[in-house]
This record gives sequence, structure tokens and C-alpha cells, in this order.
Amino acid sequence: MSETRSGSDGLHSWKDIAAHLNCSVRSAQRWEATRGLPVQRIATPDGGQIIYADRRAIDAWKGRHASDAASGAVRDGTGTNPAPPDVVVSDALLHDDLPSSSDRSAEHRKPTSPTGLAPTTASAAVVASGDWRGRVTAAGRPVLAVLVLAAGVGFGIWLVTRGLPRWQTPVRVILEDASVLALTQSGRLVWAWPLGRVSHSPASLAPKNRFAVGDLDGDGRDEFAVPVSWAALRDVSQVSDETLVFDARGRLTRVIKPDVRVRDQGRTWEGPWRVSAVAIATAPPARLWIAFNHHTSGPTFVLEVDSRGTRRIRYLQAGVIRALTHWQHGGRDLLAIGGVEQRLQTAAVAVLDLDAAPARWPGRHTSAWSCAHCPTGTPLAVLTIPTSHVTHDRLRSSSMVAAMAVTPAGSLSIDVSSGGSSMALETQAVLTPDLVLTRSERSNDHWAAHRVLEAEGILDHGVDACPEADAIDVQLWTRGEWTQHRIATARQDALPRVAGDLSATGKAQLR
Repeated sequence: MSETRSGSDGLHSWKDIAAHLNCSVRSAQRWEATRGLPVQRIATPDGGQIIYADRRAIDAWKGRHASDAASGAVRDGTGTNPAPPDVVVSDALLHDDLPSSSDRSAEHRKPTSPTGLAPTTASAAVVASGDWRGRVTAAGRPVLAVLVLAAGVGFGIWLVTRGLPRWQTPVRVILEDASVLALTQSGRLVWAWPLGRVSHSPASLAPKNRFAVGDLDGDGRDEFAVPVSWAALRDVSQVSDETLVFDARGRLTRVIKPDVRVRDQGRTWEGPWRVSAVAIATAPPARLWIAFNHHTSGPTFVLEVDSRGTRRIRYLQAGVIRALTHWQHGGRDLLAIGGVEQRLQTAAVAVLDLDAAPARWPGRHTSAWSCAHCPTGTPLAVLTIPTSHVTHDRLRSSSMVAAMAVTPAGSLSIDVSSGGSSMALETQAVLTPDLVLTRSERSNDHWAAHRVLEAEGILDHGVDACPEADAIDVQLWTRGEWTQHRIATARQDALPRVAGDLSATGKAQLR
């Protein structure tokens, strides 16, 4: 795997541009209006805009206006070592209309203060107020000096803090207009990162898995992992998807892209690879997991990246991976990997012990695969849930694990979708922390589709007579062998999703 550290020819705020020109923000803004300083603006969803300039274009402009720029910087009184900007944010949050250092000094010299006290010196002896005139006694002068000093300090703090950015912590990110935008819960823009070319979220990502957030570098602050596809929609590009990692302030810290070749006798898969799921560890140690699928539905693998940037293939199988969930309970550190297994054409969940060696699907077809640093271990357990005859008859496709979540009780809730383009919820099951599968439940969508097929004459039986109404047969791999278990199936017209553990009637122990 290759990795690119941040580094850009872009200047992403007025402060950044002013620092590069060694002038004040106001001078840079004035030069844009009067001398054609090349500055671009990117519209944001909340009606604001993001300032952006190309460093090389600014340098070219500076060469054409060298004498004017230098004289302007001298007049503004700017220093020779301006501080770099610490975040790429919108104008509304940066408050780039703050006065320069010289302008602020002028404000401090104004003969006013929040308390109404006039400026004075140690030699001042007379205070005027209306028609009252008198001398301040020697004992009262220190008190007056302290009051004036306190007022001056308070006024200075007020001047500084009134223009500080109103920072808010972002909770989600989106890709829009070739930019990564970080937003608050209310949709307010916090920061933005221009990508410079057409991009979008990978089509294989679930809507609720467009990014992952968590403490990736172990510093106590969250980072954002954002998968990006450079290929046009419905286009099979030769460029693999990438995952960009940003800190909470909007600094790009890491770019992760796959460089993997998987060989199977005379065939080689080497991309393009599509990101289909991403997750960050919910507890130490810090780790990032990214699922990459081959565009032909061939090999798929999970890449693990630790806080130091070390990368390795954690898991390898055939098919598609759609969900990754870090699962910790009772001292066990597990990774649940859900999707569809290509050879069996069935929904599947692999459970990995993160304290053990990297693993691959336990089957003869994957044992023949070879690649650099390919995993050779085995999962802790593998569970396959058969495709219902409703899904098969309606869509002619296999079902797949579309989402997983850890419940408050510490169990793993598994949502199986109908596959195809509808991705409707078909089945929900719960795997307990000690790897016991409770009964499955068919969703309202499943039974509604069943009745439609009945009405169309495709199915020759009703819901009550359905052979899958009371139980389904699941396949379990553990301890080196496959076994079959019959699990009770409930029939409910309303099924809550990831609401907690379901009642356990009929258990298959995965041991």
C-alpha cells in the first residue's frame, strides 16, 4: 500500500494568502479588488464561500507587482515571519475582516474603555468630571492606577476575543462540488478542503457509511476517514478509490490507496479497487479498517492502518464486503465483517480475533490465492445466512449483510438485505458476545414482497404455509469445520432495527 502525506500548492484562506504575501489581510483583500490578485471563491451549502488561491498564481502575480506589494507591506507594518493559518474554514468562521496588528494598535490608543475610565499615567494628578475639579490625594493614586490597568487589560482581552473564530466541532462530512465539507449537526460549515477535480463518494458505500470518525492517531481527538472515488459514476476507471484522513480542524494528514495484486494460477487482479466500507476502532489501540472490492466482484480485502501509518491486509475473501464493525465485549477484541460470499452466493459474516493473525475465508478456492503479505490465518467464526426464496424469485440475486451494529447489551445486530438495487431489509439476527446466534426475524418488507409474488402467481403458497416462516438453516464454520443449524424465525409485521437484543428461542452455539 502506498501513502501520500499532505502537501499542496493551495492557499485556503485570506490569512494564508496574506501570510504568503507577507502583508495584512486587508491589504490582500484590497489588492484583489484593485490590482487583480488571483483569488477564487467556492460556494458552500450554507450560503457562504471558501477562499482559495493557487500558490504559483500568487507568486506570478507578486512578480508582476513586486514593488507595489513590498511598499504596501511596509505601509501596513506587517512582520517578516507571519504565522501560518491553522485551519481551512469559511470566511464566516475565520472572521478574515479582523484588523491588522497595526490597526489593532490604533484601536488600543483610542481614549475610550469599557469602564469609561480615561487613560492616565503615573504623573496624572487631576481628574475632570463635569464641573467637579479637585486633586487626587497621594493615597488614592495607586487605587486609580490599578483600576485603569484592570480596565486596560479587560479592554485588550475583549478586543482580541471578539474576533476569534467561533469554532464548532464537526460531526459529519460530505463530498460536494469537488470539495470535502465538514458540517455541524445543524449543517453549519466548519471547514472545507478543495479536491481540485471531480470526485464523489464511492457508489459501493452504504449511505450511512460515507465516512468514519474516531481517534485514529491516539491523541484524544477525533479524525475523519473519507473515501473518495475519482471515477465518473457508472464508469469503470483504472484509478482506484482512495481514503483521505483529516483531523478535526480540517488538515489532511494521510492519503491511503491500495497497491495490491492477487494471483490465482493464471489470473491476476490488480485493480481498480473500490472502497465499500470504512470503520475506525471504538477503543484503543487506534486502528482504521477499509474494505476494498474488485470491480469484477473478484477478491475483496480489508486493509488495516494503525496510528503510526503501518498497513497490512487483515482479511481476504471472494465477493463483496458492505459492513465493518469493531466489537469489544468482556475482554474480547473482535472485528465483524459482513457482506456476500461470491462462491456460495449467500449473506455472510466473518468474525476475526484482532489479537490473532490476519485471516482469509476458510475455503479451498481462497487458499490458492497469493499476494504480497497475504493473510494465512483463519477467522474465529464464519456465519452464512441463506438467501430467501422471496429474494431469489423476485431479484434473482443473493441477499447480503448490509449493516451491523453493537447493541447496548453488547451483542451484534445483523441486518440482511435483499440485495440488488432495492437493498430492502429482509432478515435481522443477533449474535451474542459469547457467539450464540439467537432467532432471526423476517422484516415487513420481506412479507410484503411475499404477498406480491403470491398475487402474481410466482409463489404457490401463502405466508402461513411458507417453509421459511418458522425456521431457516444457517451454516457455521468454527474450529476448522462447517456445521448446519436450524434457527427459529419470527414473523412480525413491524420490526425495529438495531433496537437491542431480541428474545432467544432456539440457539446455535458458534463454538
